[in-house]
Parts: sequence; C-alpha cells; structure tokens
Amino acid sequence: MMKLTHQYLLGFGLLAVIFGLVILGIWHQLYNSQQQALLTQSGLLLNRQITRFELAFKEIHSDLLYLANISHIRNLHRESDQAHAIVSASQELLNFSAKKKRYDQIRFIDNHGMERIRINYNGGAPETVPLESLQSKAHRYYFTKSIGILPNQIYTSRFDLNMEHGEVEVPLKPMIRFATPVTDPTGEKIGVLVVNYLGRELLSDLEENVSGFEGHALLLNEQGDYIISHIKELAWNFMFPNQPEIDFQADFPDAWLHINAKSSGQYVGPEGLFSFARPTSHDRITSSDTLSDQSDHLFILVHYIAENQLQQRTDRKLQELLPAVALFALVLAIAIGFLLWNRSKQKYSEQQILQLHQAISDERDLFVGGPTTIIRWRYAFGWPVDYISANVETLLGYPAARFFSGELTLSSIIAPDFLQQVADETEKTRDLTSSWFERTPYQVVTASGERLWIQDTTTIIRDRQGRTTHFFAYINDITPLKRAEERLIRSHNYIQKILDTIADPTLVININDYSLQLSNQSARDIYCGGNEIPAGTTCFRLSHKRDTPCKGTHDPCPIEEIRETGQAYSVIHKHFSNDGNVIYAEVRATPVFDENGQVSQIIESHRDITHHVEMQNQLKQLAETDRLTNIYNRMKFDDALDEQIRWARETNNPLSLIMFDIDHFKKVNDTFGHDIGDEVLKQTVSIVQRHIRKSDILARWGGEEFMIITPLADADVSRNIAENLRMWISDHSFTAVGRVTASFGTTALATTDTAETLIKRVDAALYTSKQNGRNQTTLID
Repeated sequence: MMKLTHQYLLGFGLLAVIFGLVILGIWHQLYNSQQQALLTQSGLLLNRQITRFELAFKEIHSDLLYLANISHIRNLHRESDQAHAIVSASQELLNFSAKKKRYDQIRFIDNHGMERIRINYNGGAPETVPLESLQSKAHRYYFTKSIGILPNQIYTSRFDLNMEHGEVEVPLKPMIRFATPVTDPTGEKIGVLVVNYLGRELLSDLEENVSGFEGHALLLNEQGDYIISHIKELAWNFMFPNQPEIDFQADFPDAWLHINAKSSGQYVGPEGLFSFARPTSHDRITSSDTLSDQSDHLFILVHYIAENQLQQRTDRKLQELLPAVALFALVLAIAIGFLLWNRSKQKYSEQQILQLHQAISDERDLFVGGPTTIIRWRYAFGWPVDYISANVETLLGYPAARFFSGELTLSSIIAPDFLQQVADETEKTRDLTSSWFERTPYQVVTASGERLWIQDTTTIIRDRQGRTTHFFAYINDITPLKRAEERLIRSHNYIQKILDTIADPTLVININDYSLQLSNQSARDIYCGGNEIPAGTTCFRLSHKRDTPCKGTHDPCPIEEIRETGQAYSVIHKHFSNDGNVIYAEVRATPVFDENGQVSQIIESHRDITHHVEMQNQLKQLAETDRLTNIYNRMKFDDALDEQIRWARETNNPLSLIMFDIDHFKKVNDTFGHDIGDEVLKQTVSIVQRHIRKSDILARWGGEEFMIITPLADADVSRNIAENLRMWISDHSFTAVGRVTASFGTTALATTDTAETLIKRVDAALYTSKQNGRNQTTLID
C-alpha cells in the first residue's frame, strides 16, 4: 500500500510541477506582450503630446514676432510725442492680451532694462500699468539674455513658478517667458518685447491627453527636477528651498542615465517602463528669417509605468485564462486526492496517534527539564493551583506537592508589594477580547526568602457562558535581566550627573540619525527652557530650530567633518535659545568610537561667545561708518568702489560716480556755529538718501564732500540723478540756516579707468561746477 501511495504522490507532485511551469510560461508570455503594448501606447501618446507642445510654441512665437513688429513700438524712439506713442502702443498690447487670454504679462523693456510698457492680464481683466509703477529689469535673467540675441531670435526661459517679492506666488502660477529684440525701422535695437505665458494651459492639456493612460505623465526640467510628478507633493519642489531635494535622478537613477543621454526614446528597467522626449521650440518664418530658440532649459516629457503596474496588468490577463486550466487541474487533483485519502486513511490515523503520544511526552520532558515553569490555577479566592510543573522546585525551592495539597497558592508566593499589581491585571482580563496576555514583570518570594523577578505569559480559560474560570501560564525567571537593567540605569544616572556639572551645554549625538542620546542641564535650560528634551529630537532641531542638518562652507556640520576625518572639530555656529534669542556658540565636537573602531557617537559642547561676536560686529561697523551722518566713511567707500568697478567689468554694465559738496559751508560754520553746520550735513544726507536709488551707495568723502556710486547708470543717467539731488537740496529749508545749495560733478567709468583716475575725473567735474558759479552739475565723460 505504501508503494502505491508513493506512486500517486509522485504522480501528483509531477502534475503540480508541470502545471506550475505552464502557468509560469503563460505569465511570462503575457508579460512580454503587455509590456510591448504599453510601450506602443505610451509612444503614441508621447508623440501626440510633443506635437501639441510644439504647436503651442509655434503660436507663441508667432504672437511674439507680431507684437515686436507693431509700428507704434518700433517707432517709439522716433515719435516726437513720446507719451502719445506709448499710449497707442499700450492700447494695441492691451487689446491683444484681452483677445489671446493666455499671457499673464506683456512688456516692452528698453535697452537700459527699464520697463516702458507693461500689460497685466489681471485674471481676465487686462490693464495697463501706470508709468510710475514701471520698474527696472536690468538685472533680471530674461532681460540680460534676450537683449544680446539677434533680431527675430527668441529667448525661451525655464518653466517655473511666478515669484512676487522673492517668494513663490500663491496660488501657484506656472510661467514661461518668451522674449525677442525690437528694432526701429533703421534696424537699430531699441529694447526687447517679453510675454509671460501662463503655463497652466500646457499642464492642463497634458493631463487631459493622458487621462486614459495607465501610467504616469511626468514633466521635468533639464536638470531632472519635477514640474509634474507621480507623487503630487514632489511637483515644483525645486522652487521651495525648504522642501526635500528629491528629483527624478534620485528616484530613478538608471532611467535618468538613458534620458540624459538622448533627446527621445524608450527605456525598460527594473523600475518600470519609460518613454521620453524633449519638445523643441524651433521654427522657421520664411526662407530668409531663421527663428532661433535661445533657451535656458528644455522640457522633458516622460511617460512612466511602474513595474508593479505592468505585473498587475499581466496578472489580470492571466486570471482570464486561469478558469479553464484550473478546472482541469482541479478535477485531476480531486481524483488523485480522493484515491490517496481512501488508501491512506487508516495508516494516517495510526501515525497521528503515535505522533500525539510522542508530542505529549516531548512537551512534558521539555518543561520538566527546562527553565520555564507551567502553572494552572483557578479564578477563585487565593488563586489555588490545580497544576504546576515539577521544575517549580528548581525555580522557587517549593515542591509541587505543597501547591497540590492547597498549602501554597499563587497569591501566597507573590511579593506583598506586587500583589495589588497582579490582582489589578487579573481583574482587567474580564474586558479582554483576546485569549491571552503578557503580565508586567513582578516579584515572587522563594522558599529561602529570596526575591525573584518573574515574567509570565497567561492564557485565559472561559466556560461556555464566557466567564473566566482558570488561568494557564508560562513562568520565566528574568532576575538576571532586571539586575543588568538596574546596573545600566545606575550607570546612566551617574553619567547624567557628571554631564549636568558641566557649565556649557553638552550633547551626546548619534552619528547616523543626528538624534540626541544624552544632554546636560545647561543644554535643557538654554534650548528647552529647563524642560526635558523630547525623545528623537535631533541636534539641528534643538539648537538651530530647523529640520535639516548644517551644510556648506558657511554652515559646516561637525558630524560630517568627523565622519570624513575621525578627528575632533571646532566651528562657530549661530544657535537659537528656547525664547528665540540668537546665541553665537563655539561648537567643539569630539568622536566616540565603538569596539570596531568606528565613530558611533559625537560629544558636542557649546561655549557661548555671543558677547565676543557682537563686540566684533560693533567694531566693524564703527570702522566703516561716519559717526556724524551714519553713512559709509571714506575707507568703506574705497572698498565699495573697487568692488563695483570689478562687478561692472565682469558683467559689462555701466557704472557712474557723483561727487558733491555744500556751497560756502565754511560760512555756515562761521556764522551759525559747528552744531548747526553738523545739522546741515545730516539733513543733506537725509535728503540724498530719500531720493537716490536703493542700489546707489552714499559715502562721506571728507568735511562737506560726499560721493555717490551709481551702478547700472551711464553718464546721462548719473547727471539726471545729480541734477535732481541738487534741486532737492536747493529747495529745502535747513534748520536755522534756511536755503543751502550744493555743487555736483559726475562722470562714468571708462574702459581704462582705475578707481584713482575715476575719482580724479569726478573731482575735476565738481571743481568745474564751483568755478562756474556753484549750485550746478557738471558732467565730464
């Protein structure tokens, strides 16, 4: 019979293996076909979307070139009535904005970077920005890059979010800027025309195009940052410095290598299926006029199908084929199983009985000879014991017979100070829905009077009505563990006591996750107002009040330095107290090595040097500031002028210098006294500060002489600034003195100029103003 059973088992096993192999082969074939189908679908959708992108770019280019050729704009510098020409051009741009409904802003910016016309779409109600609200955009990247390209060339900016006052505008407003030079009828470049395209239209079109696609449509910039992500929270995260720095390259490094190497294609990898392409904004107008795209960044459109999505789709297809195959296998398995069951039923029963007897014998031997004691007691007064294993005598010194006779009960051996704890936990079992629970460790008293720590796992025995009648427990001695725990607590308390005696804030930090392992009282007082530091707090959250570690050359992390060198490291950091006050601390970090010689922890001490740092800052300010007027002194002016000259030459931008002094100032001092003279100097500085630009730098040169550095200002602009200042000073009524005038000289930076030659020339211009009667402005090129 055993031989026959063996044959059937072999046949059944072989059938199962063949069935499994067939299913596996079918699955792999379906997997490959589904993979190819998804790649084909993804490729078609991708090509369609790329075409739509390029059509959108072509329409934008057409709009931009049309606007750049509006006659009122091209003739703006030639019109005798500039105001009328600007109004006419503005009206045409306003009508265009209302008709197209897709440009957030349309602007004309002159060669100096000054807005001459700006139309704001204003959510569907276009308006012309007043002249007094127009701004200089000379420093903005889209101006500096588009002003240098050829006519009929178009600069396309990166795709990002609109920013207002240095912050991302809410609600989010995706934006692409297109710009092209504007020339007058003679072909001379007079500025650039810039349109701010509302990118939401592109994104909505993309979402609509892939609405039935099983995968994800991703939109990346050329650096791999997410514009649209498969995880909603990662979209636009490169626009927010405080967001985690997670991009496509970090999520899919293998796929990124392929995407970054080709303009378009498909890639199959362990992460899934990827189809990708880059839309181009290149186009041609006529055979003679080439439209060139001067782009900072291109888009990358990626269709991504995760590996688990492909497998799930394959599984669904396989499930459609399974019923027929499974039906056959089921019928065959039932037949074989019934035959095996019928032939082996008797033999199986005999084996089960033998195994049961053996298991009972093994379990008895295991517990009698092992460390675990088994006990069964009744839920009655005193908790009388019905059964306890013989090894209780080894554990507690009591023979089992004393429990069986009723001389001892479970409650009689529990230490008195733990009896209430055990009783409370026992009573709570009435409300338990589970059939077992683990008790809180407690103490029992042995026959010799010694106390042992006990941990037990207890099973609840209930009758048919659900009432508790008995308990069955496995009892283990955990005394060595508890004693080790007590020694560890004493050691920890001793170390904590030593740390608390240290005056400077001191921390023990886990090098892997920056979490605090220990801290002294001084650290808790300064950073937590004397309260306990919450578990899991990191060192940067405690002292810097932020969620990311220190990094970079200006804020180096001691932990990172020690990871690299294994040596102690010191650095000065800016910390914040619990009240938000700034603390400058000298951080001294020392490594702690484990038994393998690897750095496992860092000990940091923070010495407060705030007073020293503040004193240094005050001394620096005193060294750079004129004490009377509270503006830059001559020494600071020299440094600022050298820096501005260097910057102007590196960026190829204009720079001018203005010098002025108060006319007949000696007479003011002689007539009214030096106190009134000082007041005239301070009032003059106040007038100038109110009427110069934010980028201009004012300094006292000496006595009643002053210098003004005017970046991004050519000779004509600086002369206008100086002349306006001269009139403001002349119109002002000074305390006790009345009317005071000032003479101005101005000049612009030449190619061969040094700081010395520039100062000499502006001094000569001022001297000329004085020689010609004072209270006037002289420009020397």
